[in-house]
Parts: sequence; C-alpha cells; structure tokens
Amino acid sequence: MAKYLESKDSEFNQEVLYRTGENYKGEQTYTPRLVICDLKGSLGTLRHESELYEPTEGSRQAHAWTGKMELFESDPIKKNQYLQSLDTPDGEFKLSYAGDLSKNVKVWSDFNSLYYHPTTVYELTTHTHDDENNRFLLPTRGREVYQELAMDETLMDVRIRQFMEESDNPQGFQIFANSFDGFSGVAAATLEYLAEDYPKKARIVYGIAQPKSTSLSKEQTLVQNINQALTLKCMSEESTLYIPMRAPSVLKYGHGVWQSNLRKHENMYEWSGYLAAAIETATSPFRLTNAFRLDMADLSGLLNPHAFNSTTALAFGLPLSLPQSRDTSLASIFKADEKMNRFESAWDLTLETPYDQIDRTSHCSFSVFRGIASILQHQYPSLNGLQPYSITQVTEELTNFTKRYGPMLAQRLVFLSVVGPTFPQFFGPMVTTTGLIRPTSPKDTDQIGQSEKMLTPEPVTQCASYARLHSGSALKPLFEFAVASLKVSSLNNWVYTDYTHGQFGLDRSDFESSRETLQELCDAYGESVDYDDSFSDDN
Repeated sequence: MAKYLESKDSEFNQEVLYRTGENYKGEQTYTPRLVICDLKGSLGTLRHESELYEPTEGSRQAHAWTGKMELFESDPIKKNQYLQSLDTPDGEFKLSYAGDLSKNVKVWSDFNSLYYHPTTVYELTTHTHDDENNRFLLPTRGREVYQELAMDETLMDVRIRQFMEESDNPQGFQIFANSFDGFSGVAAATLEYLAEDYPKKARIVYGIAQPKSTSLSKEQTLVQNINQALTLKCMSEESTLYIPMRAPSVLKYGHGVWQSNLRKHENMYEWSGYLAAAIETATSPFRLTNAFRLDMADLSGLLNPHAFNSTTALAFGLPLSLPQSRDTSLASIFKADEKMNRFESAWDLTLETPYDQIDRTSHCSFSVFRGIASILQHQYPSLNGLQPYSITQVTEELTNFTKRYGPMLAQRLVFLSVVGPTFPQFFGPMVTTTGLIRPTSPKDTDQIGQSEKMLTPEPVTQCASYARLHSGSALKPLFEFAVASLKVSSLNNWVYTDYTHGQFGLDRSDFESSRETLQELCDAYGESVDYDDSFSDDN
C-alpha cells in the first residue's frame, strides 16, 4: 500500500482517502479515513485490534499478569487462498484469486488486504451476522440500534470526529449503506447527525440494493420496496447527493451491448464488486492531483443546483467495448442511439435500464471516461498500418461525444482501472487480459493471427470504464415506484404492521406523510421518460 501511495506516476492523490500515521514501533502507516459498521460475527479473520498500531489485548495482559492463567479460545477461522498468500509474502502471488473467492467468500474481510486504524471497525453488537432468528431487517430497528448503542457518542464523537479533526480541510462525507434493511436506519440517523454538526460539508450517500431476484418471497420483496422508499425520502432530504444503486439483474442480461462483455453476477461478492468499481470511477475526480480535481461540494452543486432534491442516478460501463484491432473507428465505439439518445455500452444502476439514457436538455450531468487511451495502446495495428490511437485522438472523440449528447461536464482520466487479484473476474471470454475486446468473426480473427485458444479465459488485469452521474426528469419513475410502495391497502397491511413496533415505530399516518413528501418530489419532475417499466416487481 505504501508503495502505491508514493507512486510519482499516479494522477491520484491517495492521501485524500488515506491518512498517514505511526505505529507503536515508530513505523509510518497508511490507513483509510474510514469507519465501518457491521454486525457481530461479520469480521471473519479480521482482528478487533490491529497489530499495526499496538499489541493485542491478550499480548498486553500476558506481559502484565504473573499469576496463573486459564486460556479459552475458539477454533481459528480457516483462511482462503488469498489471505494465506498475504501471510507468506515471499510465496507465489497469483494474478487473480477470484475463482476461489467467488466460491468461498462469506464476509467482506475474506478479501480484505488493508490495515485499519483502531477506531475504524464498529460492531453492532445487538445483532449477529446470519442469525435467522434475529434478523436486521427494518430501518425502524436500525434507528433503535443507533440509540441503544449510544452511537451519537460511540460512533460520531469518538470515531468520526477524530478523523475530521486530523484532516486538513476535508471535502465531506461519503456514506455507503444498504437501502433495503436495518442498516438504512443506522445510515439515516448518522446522516441526520452529520447534517446538524457539519452542515457545510458535502454528504454523498450511496444506497445499495440487492439485484432483483425471483428467489425472493412476496413478503421479502414488499419489505425491501418499503425500506427503499423510506430511505429515498430520508436521504433526499438530508444528503447533498443521494445515489440509489442496484447491480444489473440476471433477468435483464439479455439486453444491451455491454452484456456480451460480462458474465452474470452469481453472488454478492461479484455484484458488489461491480458497484464498487462504478463508485470508484464516478468519484475518481475527487482525488486528482492536477487542476482538474473536482470537489465533492462542486459535484453536489452541479447535480443538485437548487438543493431541492439530492437524488442522482449513476450509469456505468465496464469494460468499455474497445476493439483489439485498430480497424474499428473511435466514432463507432462512442456512438449512441441517435433516435433514442441511448448509450448502450453502459447500464444505469439507478434506473435499472441496460443502457444510459442521455437527456440532451439537462445540464445536470457529469461523466468520467477512464483509461481509454491507455488501453488502446495495446491494439493491433490496422490492415492499412494505422497505429493505435493517440491521447490527442481519444480526447477529440470524447469531446465530440459530449458535444453530441450534452450539455455534459466530462472528465478524461489517463489512469486506467486496475483489476486487482481479489476483484471478481466476471468478464466475458471475449475480453483480453489487457481489457480489449477480441474480434468475433473468423475472418477478423485470422487477420490478427489469433487461434481457437484465444477463447480460453484469462485473468483481466486492466480495463477502461465509463461512469455518468445525472439528475433531472429521468428519475421520476424512481419516485413513482416509491410512492406506490408506501400505499397501505388491505392486501399488504399485514406487512406494514411489522413497522409499528419499538420506539421508532411507524403508524399509518407516518407512512402517509412519507408518501406525500415523495409525491411532491415526484410531481416536481414534470413529465417523465418511458423506461420500459424498469421498476415493476416482475422485473
């Protein structure tokens, strides 16, 4: 990590997200400016105390106590291939551990390689990971847990305030939270605290939803829809930007150009990796070292200029369809459907469409094109001897794209998306290890001297990506669906009764009030665009 942070070639300032410190041995450390809240039992092999900073509590007691000791310990959690490789740094390190991780990941720490500050990890001790008898399902329960654990003090004052006080002019906060379960309630309470204590700092929230699945029961689907509607209402009011996100659904993988370059996401390890890549690409301008760096507050002002409704959509394409041969023109790569204004090399993670619907009339749009020129340097020359596209040529074509489908503020990044050894290998067989797309016809294959073995999957180590944040009337269907989700009727009243319990319980009037607020936000959008019923329950 230290070697990466000290890189002179990176266009990113890693200290925006990482802090320097010193451990108990006097050695310099790099740890993320991060607080993680998770359930008891979700840490896996991750220790509560980090030996990066101090000896473990058991080690300190062993040195301090001279009397008889009786030791009780549980069986150690077996480490997967990747974590074992970290324990043997001199051993062989594979390009990808995704195959093993995809089968064996149980918690996020199974693919963690970072050291954390002692105040980073915060366990919600009221609930246990994978406890079917005490599930953390409702936002009302999340707010109760926030109060029961006195998180105003134990989380906000002790942990977050410490990171803020040691930071030099922090841009703001990024909050990542499930929008479909109890964590949405914890996030809502946290956001309200931040809005009160740091009103001038940007607060960008990412609401993570599970991919739609036919395996969910009717009750589970109703509960998730209600939770997401309540989260949308709260986050739209308290955040400077709220970005609801859902990974591409297997039910829609048959649509869109992008899907030919990806396999279906099989599990949470894979689909969460896709969402993480989208967020990392879209927010990369926050960390630039040059004059083109974009502050979090500036982005919030661009996408939510009147501070009326912070909800924003995120479209993402990874990998971009950059051909292995130079024979394909750049103009054809970045060509959207002229009639429908759709860029089909991306998936809208908010509107759940297998394309990016571009509104040429809206100024509330920000795009990031990442690593395109770097990836194209690996192209084969054309039959006419043309060499790979230069950075200047790529810049000109991207400028033309933003003019054709603008007004659009865009950022071009040279630094490509590096596919690390723990990142899911959900790429299709036509994607090369350098992130280019192999030709599909036998004629094209023969021209560049390839053979049948080219279809053998190989780890993808880098790729180009595209992300676009946008707001405006395109988001109206999102609010229409939320309004419908909060409509109490005789058919679904049995589900709503679960929300009435506890100190933060909601009755029928509370739901009606939230529904009215969402309806007002919905009406403010005016006429909406037809999005093929993206939000219907049967999709």
